[in-house]
Amino acid sequence: MANINANAASSLQSQLNRNISRLYQRFLAGDIESLELSDLLDDLIGTHAIHEALESA
Repeated sequence: MANINANAASSLQSQLNRNISRLYQRFLAGDIESLELSDLLDDLIGTHAIHEALESA
């Protein structure tokens, strides 16, 4: 059971890293202004949900 939780936490951490990296790359490229607000909010909410799941794992 602990191994499953460790694998899930590792997977969530990888997803969190990808989400943060994608947002940062958009910021560096200047794409933040061209994004729809709903798209940006979806990315941020998804990142926050992953972070919360990691904390509870």
